[in-house]
Amino acid sequence: MARLIWAAYKKRGKFRGVPTKRKPTLHIARFVITAVCTGSRSARVWQASFTKEAGRPYIDLEAGVFYRAWEGEVVADNKRAPPIRLPARLLAHMRRWHRMGAKYVVEYNGEPADPKRAFRNMVDTVMGDDADGIVRHTAATWLMQAATDKWEASGYLGMTLETLEKTYGHHHPDHQANVGAAFTSGRAGRIR
Repeated sequence: MARLIWAAYKKRGKFRGVPTKRKPTLHIARFVITAVCTGSRSARVWQASFTKEAGRPYIDLEAGVFYRAWEGEVVADNKRAPPIRLPARLLAHMRRWHRMGAKYVVEYNGEPADPKRAFRNMVDTVMGDDADGIVRHTAATWLMQAATDKWEASGYLGMTLETLEKTYGHHHPDHQANVGAAFTSGRAGRIR
């Protein structure tokens, strides 16, 4: 992720073959940082606004809360989008982006932008992998590897506990911890 973010941040535009100060993929860096730190679905991230707007997810920079579903939105059960408290480091970045004039988390030329195509190109260039779900999967995997409480992680990611355990549970340090202990305690029989 760090390699991807850095590549997106440092890429410079060119005019007649000469590098300029323009950063054409800055929106990709902001997208990846936000998506991996929140574990949110891509559309929730790139549509998010720093001011309350109808039909858009909203980032409350004062309270530090990401309202992933807008007021009055009906969200499908399998696409949950609960509000979450933003991590302090991400909130600091977002406050800085907003102070620098950003109205949206992911914007290109001052307008909200769907980064799918540019993101896929950047991933292919930097990592050589397919981009599908890479950021959300990374967030879920990191939460499990950090021994985060599964109930809290599932709520944060907006997925069911069952889905989290089934798909990412094997990354948790406690995964099958009692199995090995059963063999050494004598309850499961002795291996000779």
